Amino acid sequence: MQVVEGSRWSKGDFGQAERLTGKRVNDDATDAIVGGWMVSGIATPYSSGSPFNVYYNGDTANIDVFTVRADQTCSGHVSNPTSAKWFDGSCFGPATTGTVGNARTGTLFGPGSFNADFAVYKNFILHEGVNFQFRTEMFNIFNHPNLGAPNNFVNGLAFGQITSVNQIPRVIQLAGRVTF
Repeated sequence: MQVVEGSRWSKGDFGQAERLTGKRVNDDATDAIVGGWMVSGIATPYSSGSPFNVYYNGDTANIDVFTVRADQTCSGHVSNPTSAKWFDGSCFGPATTGTVGNARTGTLFGPGSFNADFAVYKNFILHEGVNFQFRTEMFNIFNHPNLGAPNNFVNGLAFGQITSVNQIPRVIQLAGRVTF
């Protein structure tokens, strides 16, 4: 786009610095610092949880298999799961002696997750054929905790509870790259 101002011509590039008045600034130093920044990002707004099984630690079938499915007496679903009670543990018990348990595979689902990453970067021309890129990358930008899988062993500690998170906290890194 070209703009005519009186008898002067100026080229109005996208990303060129502007003063608060809205007029173009033909200052190369200001444009080098303020103009030309690029952004990128990726977000997983919400993904549903993964299915999991409920187990019992012990060789109830006497076949040298020391982790078997639990016996299930009801669905185990709760209407409003929390990290303190993700599912109803009273619906599961030790496998009956001589069996490997009757709990179906994938009976319950773990918690869903949310993640958003963001980056801001700019390319600078240092010399003919030599470029420098400065970038700031932010992983888990909102520092949203994603709960881990519930403890799913009938005879384990904290059975039916979620005691961990499965994602790192927010990480911000600065990087520079020279290409020639």
